[in-house]
Amino acid sequence: MHLKLAQVTKYTGFLVLFALLCSLGVWQLSRAAEKDARYQTYVKRLQEPALDLDALPAGEPRSLHWIAIRARGEMSAPLIFLDNRIRAARAGYEVLQPFQTVGGARFLVNRGWLSSTSDRATVPAVDKRIGQTTLTGRLGPAPASGIAINDDSAQIEKMNEDRWRLQRIDFSDLSERFDLAGLSPLVLYLDANNPIALETDWSPPGNGAARHHAYAVQWFAMAGVLVLLFVLSQWKRSND
Repeated sequence: MHLKLAQVTKYTGFLVLFALLCSLGVWQLSRAAEKDARYQTYVKRLQEPALDLDALPAGEPRSLHWIAIRARGEMSAPLIFLDNRIRAARAGYEVLQPFQTVGGARFLVNRGWLSSTSDRATVPAVDKRIGQTTLTGRLGPAPASGIAINDDSAQIEKMNEDRWRLQRIDFSDLSERFDLAGLSPLVLYLDANNPIALETDWSPPGNGAARHHAYAVQWFAMAGVLVLLFVLSQWKRSND
């Protein structure tokens, strides 16, 4: 009885572990397919004409990533400096500024990269460019940077009356702090030919599928090794 119970437990453990390894492999394949589809969408949108920002269809923000747009509207204060953005081994900021379209939609415009000095008290010298303008660029998610912590003072600091330094983008906080009701969770990344653009050689989103394929191979290989070890143990047991 005890021997039979031990054998059932052994079989059950093998099946559970085998199923887990296989499910992890399948999950990695699904992640690869997801990233490949995202990349193919980006490549396709590189060939599409620019759309009017006020005429974009409603939908999930992710569905609008990397669409080329043109927009007429008004730039406003403040200037927002996203900290710790490294480019060509140089420290700097990504400079963002609120923009309201003629139709009333509100976005943060990423004007590009600006180098910083070692003196944290130095306020970056960049023109605010307040007023009416026409912009072209692409919509995308906020730049990934920083981590969320409880101390708000560590996330944002006032440099002067209309310039703020941030460690990460929090659309809800910015909307409340700067009275930007309805602020979109998308960022407008400017093309280089805009008159208010700084350094804008944006890195396009990569495919990223190959890494997940490699992980899937590892999980399936481990499942295969598990099967081999189980078969060998059963063969050895039958010959003892």
